[in-house]
Amino acid sequence: GQNLEFPDNSHTKTMDPFVVVQVIGIPADRNVHVTPTVHDNGFNPIWNSSFEFNIYCPELALLHVQVIDKDETIEDTAIGYYCIAVNSMKEGYRHFPLKKIV
Repeated sequence: GQNLEFPDNSHTKTMDPFVVVQVIGIPADRNVHVTPTVHDNGFNPIWNSSFEFNIYCPELALLHVQVIDKDETIEDTAIGYYCIAVNSMKEGYRHFPLKKIV
């Protein structure tokens, strides 16, 4: 991640982001993985995590990525998300723009 925007309702000066990676599709394809939290780094967090998904019906599968700010005192806050059809993905994807959650 790079230059993550603080959520509008943020109460802190630092960010502790983690990522939820989810495959949405037929029941056999549905799966969720969560990265470890990167503490005090919303500017350039590096999760250095890899996941493997078995996808049986890629024409109906979506990859949904959501970045969340972990908060120990109040509810975790969603920072942004991106969703892409698995069939549209190309080898070597590295960056994608997060959509702001309103």
